Amino acid sequence: LASDGDDVAACFLTVAQPLPAGARLLRPVIGRVLNDLGVLVLNADDFSIHRLAFAGAWRDVTCRVELEPGREYIALPISFRAWPGPVLIRVHAPAPLRAR
Repeated sequence: LASDGDDVAACFLTVAQPLPAGARLLRPVIGRVLNDLGVLVLNADDFSIHRLAFAGAWRDVTCRVELEPGREYIALPISFRAWPGPVLIRVHAPAPLRAR
């Protein structure tokens, strides 16, 4: 992620997992609960932690991140446990950002 502007770009990153039919957090019908989710944002230059957020076994986790102009960041979704399934990362920003 990178900001093309001259000012700090505030954005929100959301990591979400689909909720399987019949899944519940307590006494799961399908024999499992949701995975614990988090999002880690690193500075691309030195891989230092810029932002870290964990939410536990929820459908999604959102964190606010400020991107400094001229710097690149790496956003990594985190899912603890070995339950297979997709995770989605969304970027919400008031101005265009570069992502690849």
